[in-house]
Amino acid sequence: MAWAAPAAVAEAPADPPGCTRSALPTGGVHIVCSQGVPAGTSLNGTDKADIIEVSGGDAHLNGAVNGLGGDDVITVDRIRASGGSFEIRGSIDGGDGDDRITVTDQDRFSVEGPIHGGAGDDTITTGGVSFRGLIDGGAGDDRITTGGVHSAVIDGGEGNDTLQLAAYVVPAYDKSSRLDGGPGNDTITVGSLSGPLHGGPGADEITVNGIGRLTGRLIRTVTVDGDEGADVIRLGAIGVDDGELPGLVRGGAGADLIEVPSVGLGRNAMVSGDDDDDVIQGPGGTSVVVGPYGTVDGGRGDNLCRTDNRAGGTVTNCGAV
Repeated sequence: MAWAAPAAVAEAPADPPGCTRSALPTGGVHIVCSQGVPAGTSLNGTDKADIIEVSGGDAHLNGAVNGLGGDDVITVDRIRASGGSFEIRGSIDGGDGDDRITVTDQDRFSVEGPIHGGAGDDTITTGGVSFRGLIDGGAGDDRITTGGVHSAVIDGGEGNDTLQLAAYVVPAYDKSSRLDGGPGNDTITVGSLSGPLHGGPGADEITVNGIGRLTGRLIRTVTVDGDEGADVIRLGAIGVDDGELPGLVRGGAGADLIEVPSVGLGRNAMVSGDDDDDVIQGPGGTSVVVGPYGTVDGGRGDNLCRTDNRAGGTVTNCGAV
C-alpha cells in the first residue's frame, strides 16, 4: 500500500493588523485591535468565553468580528476621531452563548453594518452612536438598548426580549425598516416613534412616550401593532396637532389593554383593538379624549372602552364602562 501524505490542516486566518491576542484562564482569548478591522478581514474568537476590544482613532470596522461560541464580551468603544470618523460597515456576530456586545461612547460615529447576537441571552448596546443598520438578537431572552436609530431593522428574535430605544425614525420612502420584538413575551420601550413597531406573537408590553414630528413632504402613518397575544400597549397622546405624524394603534389578536390619554385632537389618529375582548382607556383607567380627527374602534369581540368624545370623535364597537 502506497504511503500518502497527511491532509493539510487549514490554518485559522491571521488577525488584522494592529491586533494582539492573549490566553484567558477560561480557555478563551483576549483580543485587542487598535487599528480597527479593515474590509476583507475577519477577527475571530474561539468557542470559549472571549473578550474582544476594537478601537482605532480614524480607522474603520469594515470587516467581520465573530465571537463564535461561548459567552463573549465584544466592545467597540472609546473612539475619538480627530480628523475623520469611525464607522462600522462590517459585521459583528456574537455567535452562540450569552454575549455582551457594546458599541458606544463615540465621536462622529456611525453604525451601518449588521449586529447579530446569535443564540443565547445576549445584551446589545449601541448608545451614543448614529445607528442605521440591523440588530438581530437571535434566539434567547435578549436585551437591546439603543440611542437614536434611523432607517434600521431592530429584531429581538425568538424569546422574551427587552428593547429600549430613545428614538426610532423611518422616512416615508423606506419600506424595509422595522422594529419587531419577534416571537415571545417582549417588553418594548420607545421615547419617540416615527416608524412601524410590531410586538410579534406573544404577550407583549409596549410603551411609546411620543409620536414623531413632520420633517418633510413625505408623510407616513406611525403604526404600533401588538400582533398576536394578550398585549399591553401604553402611549402618549397621538394626533395632537398637524405637526405630528398620523398614528395608528392596533392591538392585534388577543385580549389587549390599550391606554392612551387622547386620540386625534389635531391630526388623524386611530386606536383599534382588533380581534378578541379588548379594553381601551386612558392612563390608569381614565377616559380617552377622542378629538374630531380621532377614532376608537374596539374591533371584533366584547370590548370595554372608557372614552370622552364630546369633541366629535368616532367611537365604535365599544361597550361603555
